[in-house]
Amino acid sequence: MMSKFLKITLSSLVVVVGVLLSLISAVTFGQQYQSVLSDYPSTGQVLNLSVINDDRLARNALDIARQIVKEKGGIIIRRDLVVSNIDGSSEGYRYGFDGNLADAPAGALLEFAGTQIFSKENLALLASANPKSTLGLDRVQADSIAYLPSVELSARPIGMQLSNLVDISHNVRGTYRVIGLTSADFTNLVQQISQATSIPSGKMTSALSGAAETGAVFLTLLFGFLAITVVMIAALLTVNVYQSVRQLGMFLLLGLTKCHFLAKNWRFGIGIGVGLMALVGGMLWVRRDFPITMQTFVHLAQYATLYIVLLAGACLPAIVAVYLAKPVNAIRNRVSQRGMVLVLAALFALTSGVCVIGLRAMDGPLGEITKVQTLKKSWHEVEDHQILHRDGVGSNQVDGQTGLSDTRQREYFAWYESIEDKPGVSLINTTFHDVATLDNWRNSQVYENVPKKPFWYFSASANYLRSVGFPVADRDRALALDGVRVYYLPDTLSKDESETMSDWLAEDARRHVDSAIATRFTKNPRYEFRTYTPDISFFTWNEESPNNIHTKDPVIYLATAANMTYFENESLSAPGLQGSYIKLEASAKEKYTAKSYLAKYQIDDNEPQFIPVSNFLAGLHKTFTRLLELFGTAVALGAVIDMMLIVGLVQLYAKANAKRVAVLRLMGYPLVHIFRAPFAVVLGATILATLAGIPLGSDSIIAFMPILGLIQLALVFVVASRAATTHVSHLLKAN
Repeated sequence: MMSKFLKITLSSLVVVVGVLLSLISAVTFGQQYQSVLSDYPSTGQVLNLSVINDDRLARNALDIARQIVKEKGGIIIRRDLVVSNIDGSSEGYRYGFDGNLADAPAGALLEFAGTQIFSKENLALLASANPKSTLGLDRVQADSIAYLPSVELSARPIGMQLSNLVDISHNVRGTYRVIGLTSADFTNLVQQISQATSIPSGKMTSALSGAAETGAVFLTLLFGFLAITVVMIAALLTVNVYQSVRQLGMFLLLGLTKCHFLAKNWRFGIGIGVGLMALVGGMLWVRRDFPITMQTFVHLAQYATLYIVLLAGACLPAIVAVYLAKPVNAIRNRVSQRGMVLVLAALFALTSGVCVIGLRAMDGPLGEITKVQTLKKSWHEVEDHQILHRDGVGSNQVDGQTGLSDTRQREYFAWYESIEDKPGVSLINTTFHDVATLDNWRNSQVYENVPKKPFWYFSASANYLRSVGFPVADRDRALALDGVRVYYLPDTLSKDESETMSDWLAEDARRHVDSAIATRFTKNPRYEFRTYTPDISFFTWNEESPNNIHTKDPVIYLATAANMTYFENESLSAPGLQGSYIKLEASAKEKYTAKSYLAKYQIDDNEPQFIPVSNFLAGLHKTFTRLLELFGTAVALGAVIDMMLIVGLVQLYAKANAKRVAVLRLMGYPLVHIFRAPFAVVLGATILATLAGIPLGSDSIIAFMPILGLIQLALVFVVASRAATTHVSHLLKAN
């Protein structure tokens, strides 16, 4: 009969199946919710301000759009992805609303699973609330004026006034939806923005495409663990049947049926009940913010049915083995061991398939880890630089139209101006203008003069340039401190290319002189151009491609506080690896980000946080390493089950062919010949799995499956050797 340990193990696995199905239900429901949130708003007209490269022009464009939308009684909405500050994962969406929220049109409303997410009531409440108020919880509980339903393991929605969203993101550019305007009114809106920005109307009415954030990785893991658990149940029940043949014979002698035997032997009904409770309870819990509807009951019935079907499928091999056993053989403790071998071989093949799926899923995290590792090596030379990670708005009052604070930008500018020449302080920001960008400028007539070839553009301080070995003459530095824009052009440019580049640089700077922060340059624009011979390899601060991490011939702007336009002086608070401007050494960070020093420039309340470059990359590496560990665990479990099945497969094969195994071994035949069937099953599964990696394009499968196959073949050899020795011994004793 079934041992107590086996009963507990099987009952536990049955419960695990219920829990896994509950999690799968939760993730699936969450994906549906996230899909609805990521598609909202799906009605109205698209207004894409991302095509406006100039931030100041983008702000003017948004002002025009908001004014017209309010006059015409419509609504304008923007959706931003909420990213975790810990590991960069997606947490939900922020929606910024502006316009006639007191009487929102139907296209601005959102419903899911019978529950209103954004309704006329809560949008009207948002319109009359404090500008910092939110629908749903964002960062501060006190700001939340209405609860929005959320789903575990899924995105959460947050509604707020558009000015607040722009303030939080520090970015005006994005894709907006305009709802409630007639075609004529919207066309007029776009035309006015086009006249103000010189951007063609057609470019602003096409939405940017993007990848949806889903729980596909987690769902793949759950299905993998579910498959492994079901296979484990099937394998344990099959082995139990083999061990309980004598008891089956006793049941049949007493006149009982095979059904009685199964009912008596397989007592894990409590586990099934608990598993069902876990399944139903988990599904109801994840839907706790939503009303119970007929659709909910249908989902419960579907997953409960799937639960029973999976358990029935796990029991099926063992049930078939029991019913195929002839009563006479069972009474004599004989069972169709060849049938058992076939069952175990089939389970082995299924588990190998799970390993293949798990290895295929590992390719993504492995590729990202490789990329991050390459980046870490490439970024080694700057890993100790401290860059801005995040800061707060502090007590600065934001502009009611743009949602941005000029005061905050002035404070950052004054702070940087006080330290720009100090040891350990530098400024560097890089941009690569590729062919597509230049073609866009040329076709859209953004500039009169457009460079002919792609190039790197560096904004760099004298401290930074000198630290990398680039000579900056004292005269050039003095000119820059006096407000002159000093540019260095590589002498590899032809005369024509150099003239075009100089004209573009001057034109670009002139377009940005209308700054809220007056500098010597904005008051009196002046330019100086120098040439240099490219003999230094410059680090590009490029986090996108590890193969484009150095350049020898950038166009360099010698940046000082005195010669900045608003493009630079209003970007000093930009965070991130590639977006940040200010770079500090550890000693400079300790001195110039001390609260007492920041207080001199009223940015102590912003609490700017500078962290080493290495910390950014470590966070990325940690995220993908966690994914790899999860997939690796699933593959390892599959491999362990494979090993267990191999042991059972070889032992059953040896017992089913005991006399033949012993005789052939005594005659000196090799184990590969005697146990050719188990060897063939393992070798065939390994070859098929490895070959599957070719069309799937999976390096993990191609690399790992041959290794696993060799280990499994070695295990077959060891188990076969012991089994052959045992049966030879039994044969000799019998004679």
